[in-house]
Amino acid sequence: MNNAFSLLIHGPLEGQWIDEIVRQIRQCAFSFKKIVVVGYAADEAEYRQILERQFQNIRFTLVCVPDLINPGFFNINRQIHMVSAGLAACPEDSLVFKLRNDQCVDFNAVARLAPIALSGKIVTTNCFTRKDRLYHPSDMFLFSSWELLKKYYSCPLMQRTHLGHMLDLQLQFRAEPESMKSLPLVPESYLFREYLKACGYSIKETPEDSLQALRKFMYVVNSWDISFRWNKKRTPFYPRGSLILPYTYNMRPFAGAPKEHASCLARHEVNGERPTVKDRFYIEKSLLIFSLSREALCTHKPRFKYATYKLLMTLLRGMPYFIYRKYCDKLKRKIDKYRNCQA
Repeated sequence: MNNAFSLLIHGPLEGQWIDEIVRQIRQCAFSFKKIVVVGYAADEAEYRQILERQFQNIRFTLVCVPDLINPGFFNINRQIHMVSAGLAACPEDSLVFKLRNDQCVDFNAVARLAPIALSGKIVTTNCFTRKDRLYHPSDMFLFSSWELLKKYYSCPLMQRTHLGHMLDLQLQFRAEPESMKSLPLVPESYLFREYLKACGYSIKETPEDSLQALRKFMYVVNSWDISFRWNKKRTPFYPRGSLILPYTYNMRPFAGAPKEHASCLARHEVNGERPTVKDRFYIEKSLLIFSLSREALCTHKPRFKYATYKLLMTLLRGMPYFIYRKYCDKLKRKIDKYRNCQA
């Protein structure tokens, strides 16, 4: 391996963010050995026009694949089909950035993780590496050697349709509601579980083993360290194109499924490193934002007031004590007044 880099961009034409991806490419301190864009055959002519206009003097290869009759659960078959086609067009001696065409990263920041990718691990992000689901590293952005990514996407296509899989999960949940705290098999965990099998890893179906598997085969990087952004509104109160923050929420992924208490694993939780001040800032910020988002959706005014006062207290505590001390007692009394209303 000579540290040559390839970029694999995949996804449907709708919602693409090629202009921003190209802007980041032009800021690279290195050159990509090859840039491969994978789209659908039905969009080939229109997609090529967009790419030629945006890339201009940057060489790229457009690979077009037919859409699938059975996209699989949450389109997992489409991802496997597209990424496999893109990897087939990438040099086998390169480190590959696998990127959705509606997302963007700081390529220079990712390239600094080359030694980790060369060590036999696949770099993924904290968003959306799930804490509440077993064997669930994020599959949105990946960075590793061509060989490992080829192996990661060598899994067979799912034979069940999206609807069929949902029905199976509903039946399983109804039969054993206490045993299912989250979905046992979703696209991200399907990819990782199949990869673990291909590596000869014995899956034990425990939280401890799930974390051990992540530590052995993956390296998690926080979104703020690589400026991981999405061309859609994803974080509450922030516009599309903003930094993707790790979410927390309680909801059913679809009707009839168990109510999940979703949260993401941070870099230090998986890699065993100490969280930095920057890490702590963004993690606390994320918790606050998603908490306020849940409260804002609630029509029960005392709950929203409680969250608002908690936010004010957090902001005030960032100032020297002599500035906020005269407001502190009054605010504490208000928080205590609404504390019982937060449930």
